[in-house]
Amino acid sequence: MPSNDTIPLPERASDSYSKLSLVSQELNSASDELGKAVTQIDAALKKLSLGVAVWVRLAERRADPGNNDFWDEFDEVGYSKVNGKWGIAIRTVGEDLQNPDHSSEERWLFNDAPRALRLLAIDKIADLLDALATKATKTKDDIRQRLGDAQAVADAVTKASGGRIPLRGIPPPPGYRKEEAK
Repeated sequence: MPSNDTIPLPERASDSYSKLSLVSQELNSASDELGKAVTQIDAALKKLSLGVAVWVRLAERRADPGNNDFWDEFDEVGYSKVNGKWGIAIRTVGEDLQNPDHSSEERWLFNDAPRALRLLAIDKIADLLDALATKATKTKDDIRQRLGDAQAVADAVTKASGGRIPLRGIPPPPGYRKEEAK
């Protein structure tokens, strides 16, 4: 078998492209199947109407201040709103440790994320569901705890308005004059 050095460059390129063409079909098919499985999980979560976001760490690249490197980067899988749509998502966050205003974040819904990140995320889906259950429970408890405060404010506003709550955009009843309301 000849080495790559002895095969003419155009022939090598043509052969490599042919191999790539074959594997790309299988790659896309496997990726589509992965996407369908996550779409099923996503659909089940959407039925719950949770409205809480949570993120689970996938990987991180830490800064080394000894090399004048002040940039941390990490990848996470989560359940969040991306472009106005709730779903399983992936994000990459870069943090400038010297200037936080220069930090960055890129988010994708799961099936739009780079394949390498989707592969990392699969192992963390169960962790994501656990974190989501924990966060939903805490959010429910927090809402219940604050419900009394919200009701007290609503009662105070209703009392201050004399029991009447003005409705904007609704015309006053016939014969109503502003002077009489005072």
